[in-house]
Amino acid sequence: MSPKNEPGSMAMVRLSVYDATEHRYINNVKFETTVIARSTRMGSQSGVTTDGFLDQRIRMPVQGPAELEVWARWDSDQQRIGIPLALGTPDEQVTFSPVWRSLGAEDPADARTYPPPPGSRRPRIIAFPDAGWVVRNHSNDVVLQLVDETTAPGAGWSIRFDGKEAQTDGAGFARLTMPQPLHRGRYRLELKGPEATEWTPRELWLHNPPAELAILPTQRQVQPGEELELKLRSDRRSGRYALRIHHGGQWTNTLFANVKDKTGTVRLVAPERATWLTVTWAADHLSRGRRRARAAVRVGDAPWPSDVDDELAHPATPLGWEALLRRIEPRRIRPPLRADTVIQRQGRIQAQHQRRRAWGLLAYDILASGLILWLMLLVYRGHVARKQRFLQHAEEENNFDDADVSNWRLVGTAGALLGLLLLLYSIGYLLAHMQWSY
Repeated sequence: MSPKNEPGSMAMVRLSVYDATEHRYINNVKFETTVIARSTRMGSQSGVTTDGFLDQRIRMPVQGPAELEVWARWDSDQQRIGIPLALGTPDEQVTFSPVWRSLGAEDPADARTYPPPPGSRRPRIIAFPDAGWVVRNHSNDVVLQLVDETTAPGAGWSIRFDGKEAQTDGAGFARLTMPQPLHRGRYRLELKGPEATEWTPRELWLHNPPAELAILPTQRQVQPGEELELKLRSDRRSGRYALRIHHGGQWTNTLFANVKDKTGTVRLVAPERATWLTVTWAADHLSRGRRRARAAVRVGDAPWPSDVDDELAHPATPLGWEALLRRIEPRRIRPPLRADTVIQRQGRIQAQHQRRRAWGLLAYDILASGLILWLMLLVYRGHVARKQRFLQHAEEENNFDDADVSNWRLVGTAGALLGLLLLLYSIGYLLAHMQWSY
């Protein structure tokens, strides 16, 4: 769930159980959640995980302190977790993404350096793809910018790719539709200046690996309460995706979108306040690489991230505004507590071995104590028999001075046996707390 939520609002929470040994999420786990505010229970919800997850929409309390009580039950295991609920206005979880590692260069290694080395050809080419991840078998709408530190390229420049030509605006921006890049993201472009008569070949390298899904807003800036449409592109022929909707930094809803013939459409209503509306998708908690997608839409006059590039902070043309909005992306929101490690097979195995060690230690202590007690009884019986023999000998000799038997020998032997018992206890403790492989 989100680290901070608006008081009195609706928020989403995802519940799951992850089996670390088999690397999969467990189905048919029963969860029961209850919001507790100021020691008052505000109602409970229950459900069972499907496809490894259970999403619930809960009402945040108006005042704190509050916590979310979660009970997880699976087979014979159960556990309770109390998650503190932080109430307040969440931070805008958006950031200005760095350069897409997409610079016009002779070598793909140049695209990993920003700013480029002084020897790079002028003007530089910076790309602003419509989606951060290129989807296979789909074309990619790219806004290109020509940048030169000495003179502003401005309008009049021409950019050509595969027979398609585009003209730059007054700020040096142009738009081209290009297919999925081949050969490690390599595009062959051609440039022509305002007074030039011949085309100059250039290369553009887009260093973003192919993704499974792309989320493409038709508008990247809308007014509060306005309807918004999102286009989905997938490299799968058909599928169903769970999209998380965030208003600012708060996860407010989950929508399920169907994809048919590798495309789909989702319609949303923007929140009634100025904020950033972000849409994210990830296959699971452990997703990395191509199994994730995200998009951000500015609602009203929402504040810009503090790390916006100075060159794009005040765009003068519509393409400049679009290029700036394409660089805003959702920041990865880290939950305050992961609930996907409640019940694990490894934990059950460790608990079983701890019980076995405890019973083994108890049996060892009983045997050690019994052995020492038996030895002490033997020593005491020998001392009593020795004392009786001395007393009988004294009566026969009529000399009772020799009948006095000292008890210090018995005390010393008992002390030695007690020391041996402590040594055995120490050995048993060490054996019980050693880390054994299983």
